[in-house]
Amino acid sequence: MLTLNPADAHLYEEITMNKFLSTAALTLCCLFFYPAQAATLSVDMVPGAGIDSSLATTKGANFAVNIFINDVKDLAGFELELAFDNSVLAATSIVSAGLFGADTFLISDAISAGKISFAELSLAFSGNDYASDTLLATVSFKVLAAGVSQIDLLNVLLSDANGDVIQPLTLHAGHVTATDIGIVPLPGVAWLFGSGLLGLARLARKN
Repeated sequence: MLTLNPADAHLYEEITMNKFLSTAALTLCCLFFYPAQAATLSVDMVPGAGIDSSLATTKGANFAVNIFINDVKDLAGFELELAFDNSVLAATSIVSAGLFGADTFLISDAISAGKISFAELSLAFSGNDYASDTLLATVSFKVLAAGVSQIDLLNVLLSDANGDVIQPLTLHAGHVTATDIGIVPLPGVAWLFGSGLLGLARLARKN
């Protein structure tokens, strides 16, 4: 067992303490200057003020939803899937919002039954910061049948200018409730039928 004289022991303790303080200072510095990345993506079912997560509609109707991103720093690329029930909905188009401006490069905007794949990257050397709800794309749908469908964000991947993955992610899905096109209520039909019979009776009396 190695035994240090008092002077060497004091020096060893001082070196150890300095290393500890240096490591702690470096850790705090990294936390301060390089905060943890994060992002929020939302499906807005009713474009307008605020984010609406649900929509009530009818069979045969057409509607559009917006995909927003928020609370992200140094974003330089993304890919995502939008999944839905293809027995209730059919996606008809997806329009990019050009998130990165003139540097936007579209990788994928493929539409298939029950799924949309969408991906873009920035051709710039640096990423962008988005501190409020910023539009990624607008997706249009047609209602095929009465029913309920989620519109889920799946397999979302965000990357910064260094190609590093941005995490954690908070994802807010949308929800559609579709009903059959309204039919004239039975009391109204009965009233019309009764009025018709009354008119025929009056006509018969006059004759």
